[in-house]
Amino acid sequence: MKYCKNCVLPDTRAGINFDEKGVCNFCRYYKSLDKVDWDERKKQLLKIAEDARRKNAQYDCVVGVSGGKDSTYMALFARDELGLRVLLANMAPDKITEIGKHNLNNLQEMGFDCFMFRPNPKVCRKLAKMAFYKWGNPVKPSEYALYATPVRAALLYKVPLVIFDIETTTLDDDSKDKNSGDASNINKQNTLGWSGSASHLLCEDLMLNDLLPYQYPPQEEIEEAGIKMVYLGYYKRWSPHAHAMFSIARGLKVRNEEPHELGRYTNYHALDDDTGIVNQMLKHIKLGYGFTTDEACADIWAGRITREEGVRLVRQYDGKCGIKFIQKFCDYINITLDEFWNVAEKYRGPMWKRNTIGEWELENLIE
Repeated sequence: MKYCKNCVLPDTRAGINFDEKGVCNFCRYYKSLDKVDWDERKKQLLKIAEDARRKNAQYDCVVGVSGGKDSTYMALFARDELGLRVLLANMAPDKITEIGKHNLNNLQEMGFDCFMFRPNPKVCRKLAKMAFYKWGNPVKPSEYALYATPVRAALLYKVPLVIFDIETTTLDDDSKDKNSGDASNINKQNTLGWSGSASHLLCEDLMLNDLLPYQYPPQEEIEEAGIKMVYLGYYKRWSPHAHAMFSIARGLKVRNEEPHELGRYTNYHALDDDTGIVNQMLKHIKLGYGFTTDEACADIWAGRITREEGVRLVRQYDGKCGIKFIQKFCDYINITLDEFWNVAEKYRGPMWKRNTIGEWELENLIE
């Protein structure tokens, strides 16, 4: 594995490339944000908000929310900074955590209506099991529903604007020039793929009608309804740590597990669902990096830590996962721990090797 000389991203990250100095395109992109006229973009966003208010709909915008820091920040920003009448849209995980329940209730208690949608639990379990076996990614189906739910709420209640968080498509060297904050093609980005179609999720005895919560609405239907969709992260500089501090000050509860159980050194991520913690360990097995790498990069880009500190954190926590989370997932999809590890090992990437005592270790650990 090759690592960026500025952050801690490895070359197994989708879409990554390095310049002649060994610096990755993600670092170059985030450095370019220093040159953005954020005041001008704020004016653009205020104009979008004004246009939405002029529609005189029962709600001005929909914001998708979970029991997390970013959705709390987004909802309050849309209402208090943009002056919008906000409808929250929540797709509840099948096994939402108690912390997630508290945080969602805490947000709603601040004065919001909330469209809450819970897919069929039996379907959720079948899809999580299928996705674990087929892709080594048990949360993939739920991500479809997370993106589809706010759009369906906007269609149902005739809301003119949907606000998403930040674009997650792979960056290239020209993306900073092409991005316009327009989220109308969100169904084609990496998380959804296949244009948001749920047909490839079919498994066991499931029919396409069983997958409606996971099916992104037809593009023609969205366009006909005149719904505008935007990424808030284009108009307002994104800061996960600042969002966490903002939300914690307003009642957000965070996790109390140790970093080696969570596979991350902060306690304000993955608050509403435990499966994401297992999934990041699986990503580490497949690609040689996990969530600690992601959060360390974000903190390096924000100037909160040095690369040296990031390396230490990655070596200490990346890929870790408490056995209680693994066992809980096994119980959820009704398999044994041995079967879990048999499946997980099928996805182990070529960057791993056995050491002298038979344990797996990265062939080229970050330094």
